[in-house]
Amino acid sequence: VRIFTYLIGREAAFADNLKWMACANKGFFTQISTLADVQENVMEYLHVLSRPKVIDQEHDVVWTEAYIDSTLPQAQKLADDQGLVLMTTVAMPVFSKQNETRSKGILLGVVGTDVPVKELLKTIPKYKLGIHGYAFAITNNGYILTHPELRPLKLFM
Repeated sequence: VRIFTYLIGREAAFADNLKWMACANKGFFTQISTLADVQENVMEYLHVLSRPKVIDQEHDVVWTEAYIDSTLPQAQKLADDQGLVLMTTVAMPVFSKQNETRSKGILLGVVGTDVPVKELLKTIPKYKLGIHGYAFAITNNGYILTHPELRPLKLFM
């Protein structure tokens, strides 16, 4: 367990205890003087949490569960007559790769895109499945993306 502590306000009476608690548990301590400093100080937590992944060059790719959404006009050829398709989102972190910042482990942000499940199915080599074979896909979180027996419910408002 990592403990991240923060002290709100200018009072420093408990700062030493909070700093010790965070440092003894591989955490991070910060003091937030004003409400304007909240966002900047909270972002420091992200840098501390992402540091091991940046240093080890771990780029975890995360897929969401399948959901029904509309596509952009240029992708309407994928859609059924209601304009809705089964979609998933893929995202991964973006880290600084500059030599001077690599040891500090700086997270630059997250990149992601929506992918129609039909496009994923096009990448499956059907000739390798065999005559009675089928393909299915499960995300790294255990959600089913596609399966021959998957029948998503369409909710219309």
